[in-house]
Amino acid sequence: MLFQDQLAPVLASLHPGSLAVIPNNISCHSYRAILGGLGQSLESLPLHLSDSLRSSIKSLKERFTRCSLPDSFMCKKTPVNENLICAAVNRSHVQETLSVYNSSEALCRFTLTEHACSSATHLTASNLVTLMKCTLASNRTYPTEVWKLLFQKASPELDKALETFATMAPGNSKPSLSHALEALGEVRIANFSQTQLQSDDFVSSWFQTNIRPFLASTTPNFLFCLSSKNFSCETYQTVIKAFSSQMASMDREQQQAVYTHFIRPFLSRNDSSDPGCVSFNRGSKEWLQGNFGNFSGFAKLRDLQHLNANFSSAELLPLLTPTQVAELTLSSGALNDTDHIDRVFERLQEGDALENVEEFLTQLTANGKGPDFQPVVRDRVMNRTFSIISPHFTHFMEEDWFVWFHKILVPVLPSFSPMMIKSATTTISCKNFQVVVSGMSNAAPAMSKGQRKGIGKALLSHLDKSASVINKPGCRQGIQSDAEWLEAYLGAFSQQVTYSDLKAFNLSAMAVVDSLSPEQKAELILDTDSGALEDEAFLREVLTSLIESPDDEDFEHFLIAFAKANKQVNA
Repeated sequence: MLFQDQLAPVLASLHPGSLAVIPNNISCHSYRAILGGLGQSLESLPLHLSDSLRSSIKSLKERFTRCSLPDSFMCKKTPVNENLICAAVNRSHVQETLSVYNSSEALCRFTLTEHACSSATHLTASNLVTLMKCTLASNRTYPTEVWKLLFQKASPELDKALETFATMAPGNSKPSLSHALEALGEVRIANFSQTQLQSDDFVSSWFQTNIRPFLASTTPNFLFCLSSKNFSCETYQTVIKAFSSQMASMDREQQQAVYTHFIRPFLSRNDSSDPGCVSFNRGSKEWLQGNFGNFSGFAKLRDLQHLNANFSSAELLPLLTPTQVAELTLSSGALNDTDHIDRVFERLQEGDALENVEEFLTQLTANGKGPDFQPVVRDRVMNRTFSIISPHFTHFMEEDWFVWFHKILVPVLPSFSPMMIKSATTTISCKNFQVVVSGMSNAAPAMSKGQRKGIGKALLSHLDKSASVINKPGCRQGIQSDAEWLEAYLGAFSQQVTYSDLKAFNLSAMAVVDSLSPEQKAELILDTDSGALEDEAFLREVLTSLIESPDDEDFEHFLIAFAKANKQVNA
């Protein structure tokens, strides 16, 4: 109550910059108290003095979006106090001027506020259309209360003016129209009778004609107020068609708002004869298209299932977004079903397949943990994914390689095959090759021993073919030692090849000994070129590394490999 009572006069003069002193970690309760005080001050302040306060409120809401949700789900009415709106306006000036110069140019010479504060006898349907057109062209924004006062005074001519304006107004979203739409909601829609709300002809004429140009500029408050109206399922779907026709002109936030603040609240109401409008449509496909229009992609799969107990995900798979398909995959047992995965990828290959599979795989790990695929299903996902992304490898930049191999592909990367490695690295630069190796190394623990061995050979094959390139200074940038080179170019797969394979790269045995497997160390000691058997210090270091290894079986593996290799040497 402190902000709402004692400090109201002070808050009215706040500059947006003054709000910077408010800590970002205040509670939402404190935020709403401050916002309430600012709003109360706004109601008692003349319009010409309120610009700074309005900017302060906008700035505050932008800073505390985490606290905005409860506020968004309240249908707020805009109070109109003509004396406050018109405190600084010469109310007779418009009428006096137009009595002499009654033209479009003269009409547009005055602000919307000046017209709203006049006697408004000049506001015929034609003049009102002209005024809305020039206001739109000026991109000047007026508060909702100004539009509301104007529409109230022009009420007898308003419907005809809106019908005419709809034939010439642009369809794109305009910030200057959002407040006009709010005002229309309060002046007209709020007063629709029950009979009118149930009449498809009436609702169609209003939403698909009269206010169509304004719908792309919709606001959360307008939408939530709209969701409380007693539309029938038929007239509700007519409204959805109107919004869908304007969707392309909305930004992403407005599109999301149509679902969040209108569609979901309306369909969730339990005070209708057909909650969710389930009985109005025959099947899941017709239900989804009729009740969600072009906005179905913003719904969570669980919301669809909650709103319609008979919702058939399988029937609607071709209509689901990649995100919804991922939700279905995680919740339906599809992690164990290769047939379902094939149907999923048939859907993902429609449209931009690369973008779709990226969204799908990203959503699979949205909860912070990877899906528990059966290996055979994971293999199928990786195979289908690879067929989609591999044609794009030649256009990948370093950032793309990193995003795909360190983020997007993570759930299925353990199923990346040696053949895929060969295909992916055919024309790859050394830096991007290192990115792929580090990503694959992260997935190595989940791979079978045979697969790790196959990938090691595939990486080695690429290095052999690219030897003349990878030895250049540019490909050793940031690499300070042979051990770092081994990590960069073979990663976790360096132990899957033989020591003889590694010799080809002229690596210092002393430098890489800690990176070698027990089998590789056995081969190293017996290699006559290394001279390890004659170098007591080096031999001691190799044996010490085995004894001190955290894996108790390393020394045993070394002895077995040493005996086997020694037998072959002496055969």
